[in-house]
Amino acid sequence: ECFQVDAGDEFLAAEREAQRRQLPCLCIDLDMDRLCSRFAAAAIPYPQNLLASLRAWLSVPRHALRICFPWKCDVDVLGCTFLHFVSFRLGTCFSFLLGAFCASGLVALLLLLLGSGAESAAEGAGVVKPEDRQAVISDILLAIELYMAPCIYSAMVAARDQAMYQSMASQVRSRSGCQRVV
Repeated sequence: ECFQVDAGDEFLAAEREAQRRQLPCLCIDLDMDRLCSRFAAAAIPYPQNLLASLRAWLSVPRHALRICFPWKCDVDVLGCTFLHFVSFRLGTCFSFLLGAFCASGLVALLLLLLGSGAESAAEGAGVVKPEDRQAVISDILLAIELYMAPCIYSAMVAARDQAMYQSMASQVRSRSGCQRVV
């Protein structure tokens, strides 16, 4: 427990409340196997994944405008994010920032090792001159990041949300006579 932040207690509270009200509590989230297999399928550089990544980057300006200027029926993402962030205790905010810093450091280290290994192989083959080492590593890292960012979003966020929605919809259809709380 870091800074007395209880992660996951909301699920236990929901389970207790569901038991108290005698309501079935069902998990609609993906298991790790399905989530990781979605990520693996999205990360392999097939032509369809490369085109999907390109299309995602081309849609960034449109999405940025929709976030900054939401339609009347949409959620104000920036406002909600700000309100949620300021509603947390200082220890919770610090824990989020510490977790993000540690995760980004680990990912940066892994990418640096991958880029350095590829550059060393290219240098050994005579394709890259030793004085161009840093530029080549930077180019390799940029290419990996540009390709992987939309893949990660597609596999981990969008596909997970869609799978959770489909799971919730199937549970609602299968229990037509029951009271539902979502």
